[in-house]
Amino acid sequence: GGVGAPGGCSMRPSSSPELGVLRAIVLLTALPNTTAVETLVKVMFPPVVEDAYNAMCLDATPAGYYLAEHPESTGWVIYLQGGGLCFTKEDCKNRTQTVLGSSKDWPPNMTDDSNVLASAEAGNPFGAFNKVWVPYGTGDCFTGTSRVNPHLGGLATTGHNVLNALVDHLINTTEFRKVTHVLFSGGSAGGIGVFHNVDWLADAVRTRANPNAIVKASPQVIWGLFISSVDLEGTRSCSPHDVGFASSSLRGTCRSQKNLAFLL
Repeated sequence: GGVGAPGGCSMRPSSSPELGVLRAIVLLTALPNTTAVETLVKVMFPPVVEDAYNAMCLDATPAGYYLAEHPESTGWVIYLQGGGLCFTKEDCKNRTQTVLGSSKDWPPNMTDDSNVLASAEAGNPFGAFNKVWVPYGTGDCFTGTSRVNPHLGGLATTGHNVLNALVDHLINTTEFRKVTHVLFSGGSAGGIGVFHNVDWLADAVRTRANPNAIVKASPQVIWGLFISSVDLEGTRSCSPHDVGFASSSLRGTCRSQKNLAFLL
């Protein structure tokens, strides 16, 4: 079961993701900051990939990811960056002036010394895995598929497309085609992206790379992100399950003017 295409930016998972790595994730919260950090290098999607998958930031600058390879390992960690979300044309336009809506100022490297992308020397049980950090430039909790979103002034909301492009780009340019284990994680809006995309990712990995690959999810720090609003009749408050980036996620009469900006 599960939702094949991503739904709205809500706390409703596509199904019950495997959380067998939870104990290891909890242990990471106690890791000390050390100099043994893992450095991941920026990889931008080339124009042919950007165009083929409609994988871009809000302002249509190319999307991409950060990578640290460990060729001796067949394990991979994929982490989705958080950073809230934008509700209106003005909100999203403002984000295009930041790294949360444009890739033009993304730095060449990123490091992690205390989470699932940290090095083995830092005490990370996943330290020997290949590591991917996906920057959050789409404002849509990694659920969008629209290159031109008319509800947001024509901005691009293509977060799910970015993940689709990521899988194929990794297969074509790294040893990801030999993958046996994937830990899929993210914080805040990235954690919500994990909930909505884990079933899809598991299917994509098993279909495109290894049919026996084990894919487990560990979304982090997502509880404080939700909003509520009044429906068109003004009679009740919408729960997080009612609010989303796809029309199918807006149940019943929960379609306030503010929420209409979410539609793709």
